Amino acid sequence: MKLILSLLGVGLGLETANQPEVIKRERRSIDECNEIRGMCSNDVNDGIYDNMADCMSEMDFNNDCGGADASASQCQDYKMDGFNLSCPPGLDADHFWPMVRPDLAPKGPRPLAPKEQCINGCDLAEEVDQFACSYFQRVQNLHQLFEELEEFLESDLEEIIEFKRQFVRRYREVTKKTRSMDKMQLIQQTIGEVVDTVQDNERLIAQLDGEIGNIEAEISTVELELTNLHQFCKVGKDCAKQCYFGPEDFGGKPLRDCAEYYNHNFWSKPSNPTEWYGKPQSGVYLIQPRPDLKPKMVYCDQKTDGGGWTVIQHKGISNSSLWEQYSAPIDDPDAPNQYQANWAQPMSGYKNGFGWVSCNGEADYWMGLDYMNALTMGAASGNVKLRIDIKDWDNRDYWGYYNTFVIRDERSDYRMTARGYDGVGSYSIGDAWDGMAFEGNAKNKRYTRSNGMKFSTKDVDNDRFCYYTRTIRNNYGMELPKYNADDKAARCEDAAAAAGRDWKTDKTLASWGSCAGQDGSGFWYNRCSAGNVNGKVYFNGENGYYQLKELAIENEFTHESIMRDHDDGMIWGTLNKGRDYSFMLSEMRVRPQNFVTKAGDITRTRLNGTPMDDERAEDNSNNQGRRG
Repeated sequence: MKLILSLLGVGLGLETANQPEVIKRERRSIDECNEIRGMCSNDVNDGIYDNMADCMSEMDFNNDCGGADASASQCQDYKMDGFNLSCPPGLDADHFWPMVRPDLAPKGPRPLAPKEQCINGCDLAEEVDQFACSYFQRVQNLHQLFEELEEFLESDLEEIIEFKRQFVRRYREVTKKTRSMDKMQLIQQTIGEVVDTVQDNERLIAQLDGEIGNIEAEISTVELELTNLHQFCKVGKDCAKQCYFGPEDFGGKPLRDCAEYYNHNFWSKPSNPTEWYGKPQSGVYLIQPRPDLKPKMVYCDQKTDGGGWTVIQHKGISNSSLWEQYSAPIDDPDAPNQYQANWAQPMSGYKNGFGWVSCNGEADYWMGLDYMNALTMGAASGNVKLRIDIKDWDNRDYWGYYNTFVIRDERSDYRMTARGYDGVGSYSIGDAWDGMAFEGNAKNKRYTRSNGMKFSTKDVDNDRFCYYTRTIRNNYGMELPKYNADDKAARCEDAAAAAGRDWKTDKTLASWGSCAGQDGSGFWYNRCSAGNVNGKVYFNGENGYYQLKELAIENEFTHESIMRDHDDGMIWGTLNKGRDYSFMLSEMRVRPQNFVTKAGDITRTRLNGTPMDDERAEDNSNNQGRRG
């Protein structure tokens, strides 16, 4: 047993002498790391490297900048190490390893967005180390109990064996001195009881040895899991980036938008980490654009174009390597998809918002129309501008600005105004919200214009496709909608006739003749759109080209199928990829028109402050709908 317990102690690392100190290596400066990432990003775009990881492995060979996916280093002082028992004093071990097993309540539904804080690397590392400290403290207590039990059992066994020896000796003496049968039987009975006791104790010891073996195996399993967690948190300890910035640091109440957080004097406090001083940080914040709205978690981008942006929409992924996670089922309760949201929401969903706010930005998110209205119309900070970022499957990034952007309130059906488009060189996305003359048809430009349109969802059809203002009776006496010539050419009249007398309530017709029903998402549709950033994300293994959707409704009398092709992917027509191409990523962010950075100027950058490539910035070729 001593051997088992000694091995148990050594295996669990319970020795505390000569504990190594936590070593923190010197890391590159933030500016140097940003410069390296910027150069690598440009080199990947220019085809010099296949991916960021290959470039970073050569440019940053010591991995001081945290690799291809890491953002600017924001190291924090971290001294705890539960695996070397460098634990904080007064640790509440019972919180992590209670003496009495608690009753586990059933799991509730997973929230769509964080309700408290987004945990960061340091928080996760600290939680794991406190868990480890408490675990080893409990094992130490168990170790002491085993030693006491072993001492008791060994002591008791020696006394029993000595008792047995004494009775054997007495038996021999009695057999020499007496022939009393009663005494002989009494002695024999006593010896039998002693032998039974010894055997029982030996069985008990064997049983305890077996239980200790089982406990040792369980402890080894837990130790392995903790070791895995330790490795998982290693990067977080070396360079833990804070993601959530609560309102308690900014006066106790949520601020109106990310521009207000940017301009707050919190960033000038001497007590802040050096890398924060005077440099507002991107991350998750709590905003409240209007007193009648509940505070909402948002991602604040404090790097792109100098910062101050409130992200109001994100759809898709920034890298094709995430496609498997993004395309996983979204309705599996045991394995929730934390990347892709369900965009086929009713108007109530788009009104209040849905999706996730993610520290790494790789999660679908829609802020909510009421919040967009509060941020863009009648704001105390004045008018706002919109930036739209789009990325294709060749990892080329594009963006553009609408210098006037307004979402009206619910009474106006959240009508959108986007004016004053501006872009930079071949980075420019072009003004798709002004419409696109697909197939050389000038009418298509007017029909695909989103500027000035109301918001439509699957249950609230405000678009202009299959739009009628009156009804007529056909030759069979049925009252049917009357469409204009273009909708008639699109076979809206035939589809209504196919639905028969129930055309007003027929769900198939409602979907067939509704842009939101066809696309599976809400948007500012006209007769659909040339720039739907809420469209579906498609990937065929190489790029975003996909087979157009075939819509059909069958005539109940002639059984004729009314067919039409439809594009429902994430489209931005002025990038000239075609109607059957779906982009990989879209994001919308807003900030006040009068926003000025702490440096007193306005700069234009790629996402996260990455510098532009001069050649692309100056390239205005094939610049349809764009301005340099």
